[in-house]
Amino acid sequence: MSLDERLLRVARTWGHGPRAERVVAGFSRLGEHAGVWLAIGAAGYALDGAKRPQWRRATGTVAGVYALNTLVKLAVRRRRPELPGLRWSTEDQWHVTLVFLGEVAEADVGPLGQAVRDAASGLDAGLTAELGPATRRLGRAVLCLPVAGLDEAAAAVRDRTAAVVADPDPRPFAGHLTLARARGGRPVPGPLVGRPCRAAWTVEALTLVRSETGPEGAAYESLVTAPLGR
Repeated sequence: MSLDERLLRVARTWGHGPRAERVVAGFSRLGEHAGVWLAIGAAGYALDGAKRPQWRRATGTVAGVYALNTLVKLAVRRRRPELPGLRWSTEDQWHVTLVFLGEVAEADVGPLGQAVRDAASGLDAGLTAELGPATRRLGRAVLCLPVAGLDEAAAAVRDRTAAVVADPDPRPFAGHLTLARARGGRPVPGPLVGRPCRAAWTVEALTLVRSETGPEGAAYESLVTAPLGR
């Protein structure tokens, strides 16, 4: 790995969170930044007569730096290193899957909703979920935080829903909250793994959710919400 790629990887994975990265990425798509600053300078020069010399000097500096930057790029012709992108999950996508039911016929949605209600009614209303203690990989391409304390809830939902649909995922329950997925089958960058993060919350309800996968990840629709202990 080249030095500039190593530096880019550090810049992309340290010192900021998913929200800040999305804001900066959106700003980068706005267009030609030098052109924006030149337009601001020209407007200031035209409208602010008292500070016209300062506006002229500042605008000339921006134009000179932009020209120098362009000349360096033309002379060096070094391609900017690229990192495998991460698709970060948004807050409205955060959830902990207790049982993945796969494709479900519309006729089974009602019975599944009742199964979730039955499972929730038998659980302690003070059930606590614990997040952390640090980020980890799930497989190669998923960055997540482990979630403990939901094994009983997962077992209850699995038992109740098994009478309606066959369980398509026989693997043992491993509670987690997905933070990001690496694009292109690449692994999650190492510096993102092992970041400390702890939290805890009281689980108030179980929800039967329908998911639709799109270009920006899954969109979720809540079908049934069942309070615990009722």
